[in-house]
Amino acid sequence: MERFCDKNFFQISPESPFFDEYVIKLMDPKIKKVLNNVSARNREDIEQDLKLKIIESINNVKIDQTPGFWEFKKKIESHPY
Repeated sequence: MERFCDKNFFQISPESPFFDEYVIKLMDPKIKKVLNNVSARNREDIEQDLKLKIIESINNVKIDQTPGFWEFKKKIESHPY
C-alpha cells in the first residue's frame, strides 16, 4: 500500500504536467476504499466525479501566491477590525 506523503511527492513541481496525475495516483487507494460504501452501480460515476473534483481543487490552489508566515502575520496585524 502506497503512502500519501512519499518522498517523490516533493520532487514533482506543481507546474509539472504530470502533477495532477501523480496526486490522483496517490489518492487512488483512499478513493477505492471510500467507494466500497457506494452501490456497485454508481461506483464508476462517483469515482470519476471525485477525481474531477480533486483535479479542479489542485488547479484552483495557487501555491506561489500563498504568503509566508511573516507576510501573513503582518497582513493580519494591519487589518482594521
